[in-house]
Amino acid sequence: MTDVSQESLRETADQIDILGKTRSGVVFTANIHGGSAPDDARFSFEIRGSKGWLSLTSTHPYGFQAGDLKLTSNIPFEKPQAAVVSGGFMGSAINVGEVYAHLIRDLRAGSYSTPGFRHALHNARLIEAVRRAAERGERQKITSLQGTDLRKELLANARDGF
Repeated sequence: MTDVSQESLRETADQIDILGKTRSGVVFTANIHGGSAPDDARFSFEIRGSKGWLSLTSTHPYGFQAGDLKLTSNIPFEKPQAAVVSGGFMGSAINVGEVYAHLIRDLRAGSYSTPGFRHALHNARLIEAVRRAAERGERQKITSLQGTDLRKELLANARDGF
């Protein structure tokens, strides 16, 4: 802490700061922290560029995981479809309801936009790469899912204890 001329160790167990670079060279930072009182909890995801900004926010205690999200920008944009499930649901109920609503849309339209195992596997690999980068102090790569035999990988991961 600079105002008292001494350093202070942050002791919140679920705190992480990420400084990264996308494949196309865009630099980003992320700060994820827990330990906030429910009244102070909020979710904020912002993208700022030379021509404008885009912001996704929620004031729900569970952040983006269970609350309604608000998308804003300083430039015009096409608004996303309204959530099918909203208002007052607690916990993961809002997410489960929304996934089922997307699944019904996919079944009726013959499309495939509902997140599935490939999305979960990608996210798990991303989290693991961030953990390895923190542990080793060097950049990590995420394995592509293209051409992956998910059945073989799932069996291998189960055998290795994930």
